[in-house]
Amino acid sequence: MLTTSWLQASPAALVVVALLWLPGLLIGRAARLRGLVLVASAPLLSLGTIALAQAACAVLGVRWSVLPCLAVLLVVLAGTLALQRLVGSLSARRARARAGAATGASAWTGPPRWGRGAAVALAATVSVVATAVPIMLAIGEPWRPQQSNDSPFHYTAIWRVLTSGSASWDTVFATSSPGSRGFYPVGFHGFVALATQLSGQFLVVTTNVVVLALAALVWPSACWRRCAPSCRGRPPHCGRWRCSRRSSCRCPTCCSPSARCGPTSWG
Repeated sequence: MLTTSWLQASPAALVVVALLWLPGLLIGRAARLRGLVLVASAPLLSLGTIALAQAACAVLGVRWSVLPCLAVLLVVLAGTLALQRLVGSLSARRARARAGAATGASAWTGPPRWGRGAAVALAATVSVVATAVPIMLAIGEPWRPQQSNDSPFHYTAIWRVLTSGSASWDTVFATSSPGSRGFYPVGFHGFVALATQLSGQFLVVTTNVVVLALAALVWPSACWRRCAPSCRGRPPHCGRWRCSRRSSCRCPTCCSPSARCGPTSWG
């Protein structure tokens, strides 16, 4: 039966969101990322891990499924934990040095944490809704194929991945040139095929859900992370000092202890 509403496409949406964030959250926590950095970096880490799994399957001749992805995820997690442990002692020494340099200096930490959380939540809601609604209206019902000049190629490429069990670049390249070998980027097709396998939805439905998730969730979250440093706020400038580099601050009124300041050129 065709999925005639976006509510009926919710299983595919849950699978897509899980694939985009769960592997990346695990890797990010292993790397000791936190907060908005962790949330915004998770899709990049997840897609990178899935791309590594695709390359491994292509080289080793393994059928494309969730099992190779889990195996590669375990390897990446082990490597991340080992690297984090290796550099942890150096980071700890640097943190102690910064804490010692900050002794006696008064630093402004920005607006209250609850205020920043409310601002991020409001920005997230507005950006997701403002991006998702126009896309959903343009697509219409989730089972409708996208009406673009190259959408038949991409749908066929995903179908080839599902039916052949191969998410290699040769498989997708042969979609437009049967019998030939060549390179074509296959990250999108392999990801959609994986989501289709796990959700059991029609591949057109899964494709539309992936497009919606990338545009309305992944892109805004990256923008939130990019804007976060400029949204922390600063106290009134004292007019006599200006931050130039982040080390050994000596201005207790307008700079954090981790910033390096010097007299301004205007007095």
